[in-house]
Amino acid sequence: MIDNDEMLEWAEVFGQLYGTPEAPVKQAVDQGRTVILEIDVQGGLQVHRKMPAATFILVLPPGEAELARRLAGRGSEDSAAAAKRLAKAKEEIEAAERSGAYKYRVVNDDLEQAVGRVVDIINEEHSGK
Repeated sequence: MIDNDEMLEWAEVFGQLYGTPEAPVKQAVDQGRTVILEIDVQGGLQVHRKMPAATFILVLPPGEAELARRLAGRGSEDSAAAAKRLAKAKEEIEAAERSGAYKYRVVNDDLEQAVGRVVDIINEEHSGK
């Protein structure tokens, strides 16, 4: 699908390929449905190039210390891998901020409130505000 340019976005992250096929997303949008993609910044910027009218929301941790705590709390990586992931996250946040693609930023310091804010943004965008 990558070779045939059938991916809306794709990336190799930590040695693994991830991506979103373009056809089902475009079909859903054409049907008037809201599509939410939970993707990294690299993927978001690819989508922005193909669909610049889409709404982009950058979900941020409350700070670097909390991000480090959350990564450590997963217990899924050793300290070297966690440090690498933290450095990558900081790079992605900086790239997103520089890109201008992300119209909205939501700080995820309280999950319920963050989800509510994302829902509010989507509703505002649909109502044309």
